[in-house]
Amino acid sequence: MYVLNVRPINALNLQPADVTGYSDPYCSFKIAGQIQTSSTKTQTLNPEWDENENCLFLINDSDRVLHLTVYDHDEYSPDDPIGSSDIQLGDIDGGYTDVEKEVVLDNVDSGVVHLMISVRSKEEDETIEAKLYQEQGRIVRREGVQYRQLNGTVYEPIDFIYDKSHKLPPKKRLTIDHVYGYRGVDCRDNLYYLPDGRVVYFTAILGIVHNPETNEQEYFMGHNDDIKSLAVHPSGNHVATGQVPTTKGSKLPKICIWDVNNIKRKIVIEGDHTSAITALGFSGNGKLVSVGEDSENTIVLYDWKNKVKLCHLSGGRSRILVTSFCPYDKNLILTAGVKNIRLWNYSNGRLTSVRGLSFGKVPVQTILSVIWHNGNIITGTLKGYIIVWNLERKCIVKVLKYHRSPVYTLLEIENGFISGDGKGKIAFWESIGNGKYKPIKKVYIYKPIRKIDIQKNCMIVGTKSNEIWQFPDIFSVEEGTVIDLLPIVKGHSSETWALCTIPDTDIFVTGDFDGELVAWNKEIKQSINNCKLDSEIYCIGSHPQGELIAVGLGNGIVNIIDPFSLEILIHLEDPHNNDFRVTDIKYSPCGSFLAVSRKMVIDVYHAMDSYKYLGKCEGHSGIVTHFDWSFDGKAIQSDSNAHEHLYWDIEDLEQIKNYSRLASLKWNSWTCLHGWHVKGIWPHNADGHDINALNTSIDGKLLVTGDCDNMVKLFRFPTYTDEAKNRCYKGHAAFVTNIRFCGPSHVLSMGGTDSTIIQWRVTSSELKTPVKKQLNAVVTTPTKNGYSVGLRQLNIMLENDVIQQEEKTAIEEILKDTRKERINATLLKLQTGRLDQSDAITEIREILS
Repeated sequence: MYVLNVRPINALNLQPADVTGYSDPYCSFKIAGQIQTSSTKTQTLNPEWDENENCLFLINDSDRVLHLTVYDHDEYSPDDPIGSSDIQLGDIDGGYTDVEKEVVLDNVDSGVVHLMISVRSKEEDETIEAKLYQEQGRIVRREGVQYRQLNGTVYEPIDFIYDKSHKLPPKKRLTIDHVYGYRGVDCRDNLYYLPDGRVVYFTAILGIVHNPETNEQEYFMGHNDDIKSLAVHPSGNHVATGQVPTTKGSKLPKICIWDVNNIKRKIVIEGDHTSAITALGFSGNGKLVSVGEDSENTIVLYDWKNKVKLCHLSGGRSRILVTSFCPYDKNLILTAGVKNIRLWNYSNGRLTSVRGLSFGKVPVQTILSVIWHNGNIITGTLKGYIIVWNLERKCIVKVLKYHRSPVYTLLEIENGFISGDGKGKIAFWESIGNGKYKPIKKVYIYKPIRKIDIQKNCMIVGTKSNEIWQFPDIFSVEEGTVIDLLPIVKGHSSETWALCTIPDTDIFVTGDFDGELVAWNKEIKQSINNCKLDSEIYCIGSHPQGELIAVGLGNGIVNIIDPFSLEILIHLEDPHNNDFRVTDIKYSPCGSFLAVSRKMVIDVYHAMDSYKYLGKCEGHSGIVTHFDWSFDGKAIQSDSNAHEHLYWDIEDLEQIKNYSRLASLKWNSWTCLHGWHVKGIWPHNADGHDINALNTSIDGKLLVTGDCDNMVKLFRFPTYTDEAKNRCYKGHAAFVTNIRFCGPSHVLSMGGTDSTIIQWRVTSSELKTPVKKQLNAVVTTPTKNGYSVGLRQLNIMLENDVIQQEEKTAIEEILKDTRKERINATLLKLQTGRLDQSDAITEIREILS
C-alpha cells in the first residue's frame, strides 16, 4: 500500500462559467474509488491554493491514473465541469517525493493546473496513518471529524465517494398518506358528521375529513400548533378550528375557517385572543363566537364572512368550556363551564349578559355539554347530572340523576336526546312534555365518551382514549348491549415513543406510556391488534425475519412478543436489578443476538441460546439513547445524551478505538443521531438536543429526522455536508419522538405528547402542472423587482392552498437562482463599463429588496 499526496498549487487561464466572466473553481481528484476536493476560490480564472491543501489517498501498485476535474461551484444548482485530465503517475514502485506536474485541461480552449505529487510507502513513515486522520482545516479521506453537537470524534468511511448532488435537497418528497389519532383525551365537542356521510375532527395541527366507507382522509393544514376547538356551520359546508398560541411567529392563536368540500382555507382570524381558543360556535346568520382560555375567558363575536369583529368582552373569571347559539334566537348565545352558565344577547353592536339564569336550589355544578330542545336548554354536568332549563322562564325544571360519571356529550334527536358519559354509557331519552324526559334505552362501549353524533341510523363516538367508533343502525341495538367493534380511527391515549416496522410486511407496531401495544397495517390503514403491558413502553425492536419483536419497558423488563398475536413469549428481567428503563433495543442482522440499552450500558443476549445474558458494553458517561449494529453483527455504534458517539466490539464487549477498523465499518441500520454519515442534519445553532430520531431508507439513499420543532425532515443519505439542504414537513403538534421508513414507499412518524402517528408516502419531487405554469409566470415576470413580485405571488399561492409549504420552498430556490443571475448580469455591466459603481450598487440593492 502507498500514500498518494496531491497538492494543487495554482491554475491559469481557466474557462469562465458565470455571466460575470469569472468562475468559482475547485479541483476534484479521483483514484481507486476515492475522491478528494480542494477548497473553492471565488470569482477568479487564476486561482492559487494554500500550501497545506493536501489530498491524501491510499493506493496499490496497480493504481496508476489520477483523474482531475476542475469544477465551477454553483450555489443552487449542480456544479459545472470546466476542464479535466487523466494524470499518469508512472512507476510508483518505491515511491517518489514532490514531483511538480503541469496539467493541460482537455476539451476546453484554455486552462492549466499545476500540482505537486508525492507517493510514499505506507510503512515508510509511521506518521502517515495518523496524517490520514489528523489533516487540519478541511475534511479529507479517513480523517477524524468533530462538530459542535458532538462530544468526541467520528470517522469518514475509507471507500466513500463524494457526490456533488448531496449539496441539493433530495429529489423525493413526503406527502401525508394517513393519520392515526383523534384528540379526545382533553377536548370535547370535536367530532361531527358532514352532510355527505364523512366525518370531521382534529388531532395535532391537522383538521381531518375522514370517509368511514373508504377509510380515506383529507387534511386541512392551515394551523401551526395544537388545535383545541372545532365547530361546524349549520350548512355543513364550513368548519372553524381554533388553536393554542404558538411559540413562533406572531405567537397569538388563530381561528381558521375552511371549506370541507375542497379543504381550502377561506378566512384566518387572529390577534383577538392571547390564550388557547377552547370553544367555538356558528350561528345560522353569519356570526361566529369564540372563547379564550385566558384569565378573563374572553368572548369575541365575529361577522366571519366579512372578517369583522363585532364585539369583544370578558366572560368572567370562571372558566368557560362550551358555547352555543340559540336556534330560536340567532342573537342569543349561551356560555357555560366551571360552575357557571350565562346567556348573552347581541344588540346594537354590543354583547350583554341576560339576567335570570341561575341554579336556584340545585347545587352549582360544572357544565360540560349543552343542547337545545323544544324551548329548553339541556346541560350535562361533571357530577353526572342532566339539568333541564326552561329558556323562557330561565329556571331549572328538571334534574336527571341518571349517570354516575361526567356527562361529556349531549345530542338532540327527534323527540328527545342522547347522553354519553365518562364510563362508556350511552343513554337514549324521550320527551314526555313540560321539560320532562325519560330514559328509554342504554347501551355501553366501556370507553370514556367525549362526543357523539348521529346521521340517519349511524352513530359515531369519540372517546377519551383518542379513538373514533362507528355503530351502524344504532337505534335497533337492544337495551343493555355492550357494543364491541373495531374503531374506525384508532389512536394512542398517552405519550408515544416506541415504533418499529416488521420486515417484508405491511405491519408496524407502536407502544405508549399507558403500556398499550398496537399492531397496524399500513396498507389497510387500520389497527389490527392491541394488548396491554404492565409498564410504559419506550422502544420496540423487530427480529430480522419478522417472527418476533422485543419490547423495552419503563421498569427495565424486556418482553419477547409475537408481532401478530401480541402474545408474550419470553420475559427478560434487568440483569443489573436496577429497574432502569430500556432506552433502545435491536436484534443483530442475523437475529442471533439482542442488544438492550439501559442507562449507561448496552446489555447483550444470545437470542439463539434462550436469551442467555452475555455481558455489557460499558463506557458512556451519559444515558445511551440510540445504537445500531454493523452489517456483520460484530460491532455496535451508540449515542448517549452526553452527545457521545462510541463503537463496540461484540466479541469482547470492549470499546473499539482502532481508527482503521472504524473507517471501514458498514452499518445495518442508522438510527444514531451522530456519525460522519449524519453530521449534516444538525442546524448551525443546534445544541445537540434538537433532534430526537432518524432513520434511513432501505436503499440507503434517503434519511428522515424527527425534531423538537415538531417537524419531519427529509435528507439525502449520507448527509455529510454542513447544514445539509432538506425538505421540511409539518403535521405534528409535539416533539417528533420517533420516525421509521416502512418499506420503500412509506415513512412513519410519532408525535410524543400529541399521541398521533402520521403515515407519509414517499413521492417524486415533480411539481403539479398548474403549479409549474404559475411558477413560469412568476420567474419570468418582466419587472425590475421580479424577485419580490415572485415572492408575493408565491405567498398568495400558498395562502390559497395552490401549493404546499415544501413546494414554496423549492420554488424559492429557483427564484433565488434567478436573482443570482440578475446580480451577475449587473456585475458584468459594471465590469464592462456599462454601469458605474454607484448605479451597480443601487441595482443590486433593488434586486435583493
